[in-house]
Amino acid sequence: MADLREQARKHDAWWRRENDAPLVKNWYPERLPFGGLDIDVPVREIAERKRRNAEAQHASIALQDGLITAGVNFATALYPAAAGAAYRFDRHTSWTTPTATRARDVRIRRFDPGRPPYSDYLARLEAVLEHWSWDTYLPVLGGQDGPSDILAGFLGPEALSLEMYDSPDDVKAAAEAATDFRCEAIAYEKRLFQSAGAIGTGMATTFNTWQPGFCAVFVEDFTALIGPDLYREFFLEHDRRLIAQFDSVLFHTHSAGFRNIPAMLELPRAAAFEFGNDPNGPGVDRRIEVVRSILADGRPASFGSWNIPLPAADVDRIASSLPPQGLDLRFQCGSAEEARDLYRELKARAG
Repeated sequence: MADLREQARKHDAWWRRENDAPLVKNWYPERLPFGGLDIDVPVREIAERKRRNAEAQHASIALQDGLITAGVNFATALYPAAAGAAYRFDRHTSWTTPTATRARDVRIRRFDPGRPPYSDYLARLEAVLEHWSWDTYLPVLGGQDGPSDILAGFLGPEALSLEMYDSPDDVKAAAEAATDFRCEAIAYEKRLFQSAGAIGTGMATTFNTWQPGFCAVFVEDFTALIGPDLYREFFLEHDRRLIAQFDSVLFHTHSAGFRNIPAMLELPRAAAFEFGNDPNGPGVDRRIEVVRSILADGRPASFGSWNIPLPAADVDRIASSLPPQGLDLRFQCGSAEEARDLYRELKARAG
């Protein structure tokens, strides 16, 4: 059985950038009893499903530096839908469908935990929180959408992009309303986790990190489609406000939006970064350069290519080009055995 307290201590050192070797959490296809979305799973079954998945992970030969966590998976549509956007889902994911073509027509609701789909999510989250322990799993929040992703849920990314040029004041007003909504939701969820005793000196995130205090993964996927000037004009201040609601966040970013990283480094020091790897680039050298800039700014960073297999030469270049302090490496592997072996190799080279 994994010692989750010891795993969390490794992450504490990572956050303080006192780790002598990078954290390593290679992805591989896990054989878990249950997967997919939780939207249609009866509330009475949620805790047992999470417990059985956790048991399988405790028995894995390739836990590496990871944690064992449990959250409620409603996928990407949860917060836009809770704000009033139309949404759909299948067994695997959820998505929003545009309900407006102009930013002035976007109507953001006040946060209401009793209104579907959030009420359905809440009932399942409460069951997960009721049964968590250091010997089973650590509870996590889902990805916390910023205002750009909320608005993209109402308008679609193309219409939102056009509205930023055609009706900038309307977009700014809608972004402020989306931020108000998100602040209300975050405050509610913080009280929920506090009442469950799930926030101590830190807590886990859905991206398998342990971070100080009340924390979560922060998401602004839409910003990969715009540049730093537009990010600063429309979303930077709102993101500052949202991140201030947490003690720490892991900001999930896409490599396609790498030009925004200098602007995002203007966010509060509580933000670390997960820098993804998109199929269309940029190349590994540019990605290394970006992550080096994050680390040089005194922030932890999660990096690698968990979603796309890399040639061995690229894995070697990434591992040998960056200092270990504050670095969390993740690569895609084909099996638990391959993940375990790569973990040992990466740790051995760090001494």
